[in-house]
Amino acid sequence: MTTLTQAKPQTLTLTYFDGKFDAVIGLPPITTDLTTDYYRGYLAAVIESGVTPF
Repeated sequence: MTTLTQAKPQTLTLTYFDGKFDAVIGLPPITTDLTTDYYRGYLAAVIESGVTPF
């Protein structure tokens, strides 16, 4: 008897707080799509700190 397992494809879900976190620790943005919550959070953290991590 054999067991068949299938891996589910993983999707990356980026949130507002992921963007803020990346900016605070100095990482460049993963995406620069202005319509995403991730980038809005990223820009909010840059505005709050006044430091651009890139």
